[in-house]
Amino acid sequence: MKRIGILYHPRREKARDLSEKLEEFLSSRGISSWRCSTRDEDEARSQMAGTELILSIGGDGTILHVVRIVTPSSVPILGINLGRLGFITEIDGDEVLSHLPTLLKGKGWIEERAMLEAQVAGKAFML
Repeated sequence: MKRIGILYHPRREKARDLSEKLEEFLSSRGISSWRCSTRDEDEARSQMAGTELILSIGGDGTILHVVRIVTPSSVPILGINLGRLGFITEIDGDEVLSHLPTLLKGKGWIEERAMLEAQVAGKAFML
């Protein structure tokens, strides 16, 4: 991989700290990266060109927010759980640095997920 985006939950200090560690980790391996808060949607969208993977740091709500930012591009998202449930995230925040080298070597998989768009009273919603 040549370029990875890191999006983190803006109100969780642990997410911000982990995003910095991941940026340093990727840089030490010669991988270009960018990072920003999920609140900075326009900034994140402007960085998407050439991005091959998104690391979403937070919980299930964060990954759902990241999906809305990343759409309509088809960049894979790796959900890193710092939340309570972690139903749709793939990896725990405490394990990501030890497992990321394996994933960067291509030893992972991609699960395709469906997205539904609905309109209610003239407003569009993506589910």
